[in-house]
Amino acid sequence: MTLIDAGLIAGLLSFQAQALSAWTSQFVHTPIEITAAIRVDGGAELSSVIDAALGVDGRLCLADYRAAQVVCVNAAGKLIHRVGREGRGPGEFTGLYRVAMSSDGNLLAYDRRRNTVTTFDTAGRFLRERRLPFRFAQVDAIVAARGQLFVSGVAAPLTGDASDAIHRFSLGDSVQYEGHFGPLPEARSVDYLRLWGAGSLRGVEGDRLVFTRKGPYELYVYTAAGTLVDRVVPNVPAGLGADDAFEQTANGQLGLSKKVVTIPAAGTQLDTTLLLATRVIRGGQRVQWDFIEGVTGRTVTADLGRTGLLSLDTVRGALWVIQDDPDGLPIVTRLTFRRRIAVR
Repeated sequence: MTLIDAGLIAGLLSFQAQALSAWTSQFVHTPIEITAAIRVDGGAELSSVIDAALGVDGRLCLADYRAAQVVCVNAAGKLIHRVGREGRGPGEFTGLYRVAMSSDGNLLAYDRRRNTVTTFDTAGRFLRERRLPFRFAQVDAIVAARGQLFVSGVAAPLTGDASDAIHRFSLGDSVQYEGHFGPLPEARSVDYLRLWGAGSLRGVEGDRLVFTRKGPYELYVYTAAGTLVDRVVPNVPAGLGADDAFEQTANGQLGLSKKVVTIPAAGTQLDTTLLLATRVIRGGQRVQWDFIEGVTGRTVTADLGRTGLLSLDTVRGALWVIQDDPDGLPIVTRLTFRRRIAVR
């Protein structure tokens, strides 16, 4: 090894140690301890990450809205492949919006403009495209489980069977509507809900679903059949919600208000006793991470600046998180963690 090689390696190790130290300090008063940090390889070349889904093999697939592509990386942050491009042909998108991974490793991608779900196999090959039987004004998340597709969103029009937050579809040769459950957020107007959305939905162990309602701030745990298992109310101030997020503009249209509102975002189950959810403080431009005891709702909150949660890998003890670089481009990092014996 040359002196130059040794210097480069020493510099890299020093940079990695500094990066890890920065992460560990942000989680110091939470129930978890960060033990390693791996940044997604620059070869992934992300431009705008709008959603992400975790595969059974530990891969993370990221929906890049601007590029009309899904970028999949392995647990080491290395690029596996890209699928999709702008267009209306097989495996192409006009409005790539949400992604999910099935238990057999297939990738499902929802196109908001075309109201379709496209399936790719583990190698990124196009398999099929199916259209949903009705449209949504807003889709917050999709989850694939047990041959079914769960959509959290606000249906359009918001009537009859479409009046709940979570919609269950069977995935055969076509998509069939099977049922609905879960409360929509509280809002004075349906028009507000169409802009605000319903809430985050995540699949967790045991074929269960965690739904984070977008107001009031509540987490619901359901079975895949839609049976309520638990409802948890975090012990945090409510903050302003949908009714304060919008206002009438001069031309009579709804626009964003200038008020500081709290948007419940990603929610999931860390283990059998602890839930993890995030809140985006719009106007304050901050993301707060809440570690919530399932029984009591007791909450430990960490203010992580603008760090968002993409996915939780409970099998491998890892968090996938996202930040923006100075140019506004996404930086995705995989954080390995372990539970603390007690919260300090």
